[in-house]
Amino acid sequence: MKQSRHIVHIAASAAFMLSGLGFGLLNDRRAEAVMSPPSSASLSMFSDAGGTWQNAIDLPQLYISPQNLLMWLLLFALWAVVALDAVGQMLDPADPDPNSSPVWAPLVATLVLGAIWPWLYRDLPLLSTLVAIGALAAALFAATQARRRQRPAISFLAGWTTGVVTAAMAGLVGTMFGLSIGEAAIMAILPGAALGIAVQAQIGPSIGFPAAMIWGFCGLAVTTMGTNPIIALAAIAGISAMAIVLIHAAS
Repeated sequence: MKQSRHIVHIAASAAFMLSGLGFGLLNDRRAEAVMSPPSSASLSMFSDAGGTWQNAIDLPQLYISPQNLLMWLLLFALWAVVALDAVGQMLDPADPDPNSSPVWAPLVATLVLGAIWPWLYRDLPLLSTLVAIGALAAALFAATQARRRQRPAISFLAGWTTGVVTAAMAGLVGTMFGLSIGEAAIMAILPGAALGIAVQAQIGPSIGFPAAMIWGFCGLAVTTMGTNPIIALAAIAGISAMAIVLIHAAS
């Protein structure tokens, strides 16, 4: 049973990474966006070099189908910590008895659901968002259960999931009510930051959660500052709020 749980954990981690990589490489949505001439800011390797996302439904694509180096680095960092956590638990488990671990089940659920929902987002946005909410709930539960287990990868995964899932929720609501991507971004970033502040109090002194959210907000800011300053300003506000959380967690 112990060995089988480790195998399931590694398999779920591999599925999460391969799904994310495949989606990011194969699901380029720039052709569906309303393109605009690149400004001087968009000529940077850190910014969207082709144009800008114009529809609210596209908002989570900024996380899961990056068009800039900074957001790709966030994904690679996420995949790296997820892989290291899976291997580390096999070699030196935080819970010697996996059957008693309160982290294993919600973590595996997060990885599996996180591998599925992006592929449904375009064709079945409501179902995809519900699956994403399930992934977020599982991630937050896993992070709170791992607070004393020296597993920073779980809080980092929870922080990233919070950012991308709140973007998906805001994108769906924005599409239903005809909101612009800027208005949807405000709905995603500011409530996401508020949720992050509340969750960090339960996670405890772990910097992984706020670090992932700040990294994601920075990616949104540099991606959109030349083409959609409303998103950039909302992202900066989110960065400021989560920076306070990060300083508190580090201290």
